[in-house]
Amino acid sequence: MAALLVIGCGSSSSDGDKKGSAGLDEAEWMATNFLWLVSEYQNMAPGIVGVVEALSEGPLDGVSLMTGDLKEDAIINFTEFSPDGEQTLSGSLQFRAGDFNEADEPAWIELTLNGITMAYGDEFSVAYDGTLFLEPLADERGTLTIDMNADWEANTYSLEEVVVDRQDATEVTGPYTDSQYGTVEWQTVAPLYDGTCGPSSGILQATAGAGFDVDFEVEFYADAVLLRIYDGTTIIGERDISEILYSMWGCG
Repeated sequence: MAALLVIGCGSSSSDGDKKGSAGLDEAEWMATNFLWLVSEYQNMAPGIVGVVEALSEGPLDGVSLMTGDLKEDAIINFTEFSPDGEQTLSGSLQFRAGDFNEADEPAWIELTLNGITMAYGDEFSVAYDGTLFLEPLADERGTLTIDMNADWEANTYSLEEVVVDRQDATEVTGPYTDSQYGTVEWQTVAPLYDGTCGPSSGILQATAGAGFDVDFEVEFYADAVLLRIYDGTTIIGERDISEILYSMWGCG
């Protein structure tokens, strides 16, 4: 995952009150931020689990066990931990796991982030709070439930019990709220299949909720990602948003 945050970098209106009267710019803002956050959390969860496993085997620079048992329930602290030399993690989280099988593998893992701050180079940082619940990803398959807030420059971007179900294909459902624009409810119309840079096929649909007044969808192709806004069943605007998505996924 590239260390390029879409939050604050996409198109947006310059009105003082940004809610209501949404168009392509606002739909692009909501879509790209949502897709970035889902991708980031999807990568973050197994990454943190990997750190916990590594810590159980020996010391790690910038990571310390505060209390508990690294197998089932522990509080872990990060102090400018940088696993890739690009992103730096600070703050604490609770790691919990349970219902172990005969091979001593957990049926579920829960990560509760308490003011975790991720610094993306010297450019900016984002604060994360909330819960990631995994029914473990075996061969990159499994279910991730996201109930999280990301805070950046006095704005909040929230996923409330968003479910990412990754099997042969991926389906995503749940609400996304942007403190500037309002809420949309996402559902998967056609499952997402992986390509060389993000999904190469599939359709996600966003239904307008509180504060946001246009329905839209995102359709993935092998070499394009089309955003369409609707008035009822009529398409009233369309835009290719692949450039910004490919850039944030580090393959543009």
